[in-house]
Amino acid sequence: MLNYIFAFFSIFLLAGSFAGWGGVIGRVLLGPGRGDLGESMAWGIAGTVVLGGVANLSRLISGPVLLGYAAIGLVLFLVDLPRRARRDEGPVAAPARLVPRIAVRVCFGAVLLLVLVRVAASAHTIRHQFLDDHFAYLAFPHQMLQTGGLTPDPYCNRRLVATLGGMPLLNAFALCVFREQSVGLIDQGVGLLGILLIAGGLMRSRGLTRAAWIVPAGIMVIDRPPVFNLAGMLIPTLLLLAIHRALGLDPESRWAGRAVLLGLLTGALFALKSTMIPLAFFLFALDYAPRVARRSSWRALPVEVATGLACLIPWMIALKESSGTWLYPLLGRGVEGARGGTFLPPNHDFTPAFLLRNFARGFSEPMALSTFLFSAAALASLAGRGAKPKGRRPEDVAILLAPWPSLILLLVMFDRVQVIRYIHPIDVATIVVATAVLLRPGVGARRRLRHAMMAVGCFAFFAGARITEMHISYRIAASQIVAGLKGRPYVGPVVRDSYARMQAAVPEGAPILTHLADSYLVDFRRNPIYLADWPGGASPPPKMPIFEGPEPLAEYLSGQGIRYLAYSYAEGERFHANRLPKDGSVEVAAWDRIVDRHAEAFRDLLGDLMRSRRRAFDDGALVVIDLATRAP
Repeated sequence: MLNYIFAFFSIFLLAGSFAGWGGVIGRVLLGPGRGDLGESMAWGIAGTVVLGGVANLSRLISGPVLLGYAAIGLVLFLVDLPRRARRDEGPVAAPARLVPRIAVRVCFGAVLLLVLVRVAASAHTIRHQFLDDHFAYLAFPHQMLQTGGLTPDPYCNRRLVATLGGMPLLNAFALCVFREQSVGLIDQGVGLLGILLIAGGLMRSRGLTRAAWIVPAGIMVIDRPPVFNLAGMLIPTLLLLAIHRALGLDPESRWAGRAVLLGLLTGALFALKSTMIPLAFFLFALDYAPRVARRSSWRALPVEVATGLACLIPWMIALKESSGTWLYPLLGRGVEGARGGTFLPPNHDFTPAFLLRNFARGFSEPMALSTFLFSAAALASLAGRGAKPKGRRPEDVAILLAPWPSLILLLVMFDRVQVIRYIHPIDVATIVVATAVLLRPGVGARRRLRHAMMAVGCFAFFAGARITEMHISYRIAASQIVAGLKGRPYVGPVVRDSYARMQAAVPEGAPILTHLADSYLVDFRRNPIYLADWPGGASPPPKMPIFEGPEPLAEYLSGQGIRYLAYSYAEGERFHANRLPKDGSVEVAAWDRIVDRHAEAFRDLLGDLMRSRRRAFDDGALVVIDLATRAP
C-alpha cells in the first residue's frame, strides 16, 4: 500500500522535474518567463529524450543517474515555482453567462475528481499487454537500466519498427524505484497531467476562462484512450500540442530559438514512436503552406530540420548498430523478415473492397467522428461571414486539417484497429485546439453563443458515443486502485525464481535467443539476450529459416554464434494459438495472418528442437535448448 501511495505522488514529482528542466530550455531558447507549466513539461520531456539518446549510445543509463537527473529537475522546478506563482497569466475574457457560474464550478470539480482517479489508476497496472509488453516493451527499460542502454538485437521486430528508444527511456524512470505494475504512470499519469496543463495554458493564452478548459479536459476523462501497450499514447499527444504552441510563437522574435525548440520537440516525438512521423509531417506541411503562399521567410526551416536530425542521430546510430537501418522504413528496412517469409502485407489485401471497408470503419469510429465534428465546426467558425482574417492562425488551421490526410495515409498502410491507436494523439490535439478556436473572444456575442453551442454539441456527441467505454474505463481504474492499495505484486517470487534458475543453467556470457512470456525477468547483464518477439519479424542475413525445418534453424543460429534457446513452452499456446481463421478472409488484417503463420511455424520448430536436443533446463514451464548437444 505504501509503495502504491509513493508511486501516486511520484507522478506529480516527475511532472515537476520535467517542468524544471523544461524551464531551463525555455530560458535558454526563448528568454526568461516564457512557457506555461504544460509547455515546460513538454520541453523537459523532449530534452530528456534527446539527452537519453546520447546516454543510451554511451551506455550511461542507470538507476542512480536517472534518479539524480529527476532530483535536479525537481529542485529547478521548486526554485522557479515562486516566479511562476507571481507571473501574470495574461488577460482573461469577461465571464460568459452562457451557463450559471455554479454549474461551471460543479463541472470543473467533477473533471478534477475524474482526473485524480485516472492518475491514481495509472500508478498500478494489473496486467500489461501480453504479446507486446511482456515480449519487448517491458524488457527494453529493464535492459537500459541493467546494461546502460538498449543493446543490439537483430532478432527483435519491435526494436526495428516500433521505437527508437525514447519511450523505454521514460518508462525506465518508473522502474528505477518501482516494479513492473507502476510503469504506466509515465504515459498515463505524467502524460495526462501534461495534456491538461498545456490545454489550460492554451486557453489562458487565448483569453479564455476555466469554463473553456472543461471541454478538452472532459474529453480526456470521458475518453478511454486506446492504450494497447507501453509504446506511449499520451506523452506523444503532449508533444504534438507543444509543437502546435511552438508554431504559434512569433517567427521573427527569437526565430533561432523557436526553430531549435521545434526541432527538439519533433526529434523527441520521432524518437518516442515511429508512427508519429506522418502526423508531424502533415502538421508542419500544412503550417508552412500559407507561408509559401505569402512568400514568408524560410530561414527557420533549415534550423528546424538540422536540430531535429541532430536530436535523432544518437538514437539512429543505436538502431543502425542493432537492426541495420538508420530509420525504419524511411531509410531502409534493415534486418526485417525471415527466409521464405515476409512481414510485408500481401498485395491482394489492398483491393478496392478492402480499402473501402477499412475507410468506412475507420471514419465511423467515435473518436474520428468527434474529431471531424470539432475540426469542421472550428474551420467553419474561422471561414464564416464576419470572421476576422487576423484570427486565423496558421498553426490552428494546420492542426485542424492534419488528422484527415494522416488518417487516410494510415488507413491505406494499416488495418483499422491499428489506425485507431496511431491516430489518437493528433485527434486529441485537434479537439483541444478546436475548442480554443470555437470559444475564442473577440467575436460578436451572437457568434460566440453559436460557437459555444457548437462546442457543447460536439462534446455531447462524443460523450454519448463513449458512455459505454467510459464505464469500462472507470471500472478498470477502480480495480487498479484497489489492487494498488492491497499491494498486489505484478509477478510473484516463484516466477522470478524460475527465470533466475533457468538463466543460471546457461554459462555466463553465452548469448541466448529467447521467446519468453516474461522476457523482462531475465538478467541482461549476465548474458547477451536476443528477443524473438515476433518470430521471423527480424533476423540478420542470411535470414532465419522459419519454414525449412528444425535442423536448418539450428544450423542458422549456430552460425550466428547462438547456442542456447529459452522458451516458455507451457504458455506457448497463449502466444498466437490458432486465433485467426485459416481461409484467407480479407476481413482479417494481413499483418495478423502473417504474424500468426510465422509464430506457429516457429513454435513447431522449437517443439522439434526440444525433442532432438539436450534440455539444459526444464521445469515444466521454461526450457533452455542446447543446440550444440543432441538429446540422448
